[in-house]
Amino acid sequence: ITTTTLVPTIVQDLLTRPDISPDELESLDWLVVGGAMVPEGLPALYQQRFGTRLATGYGQTEQPTAIARTHDATPSVPGAVGRPLPHLEVA
Repeated sequence: ITTTTLVPTIVQDLLTRPDISPDELESLDWLVVGGAMVPEGLPALYQQRFGTRLATGYGQTEQPTAIARTHDATPSVPGAVGRPLPHLEVA
């Protein structure tokens, strides 16, 4: 698995389980976290433990699903979920 989307609760579980080593997630090079509020320190803790940056995303079931997402060039801004996806305008 190289790409997946998880909810913050699952990422928190990965961070707090000593039986999961960074080597076990080595193939995962892109992880998007969404579906609930992402706690402020979670992305930094994930990067510190597993060595890769995770992306945060925002979407709605009743809208075009994914609306905004961070990426490698997105500045780290507490409480932000990135920029609108290229095919959308957000007002």
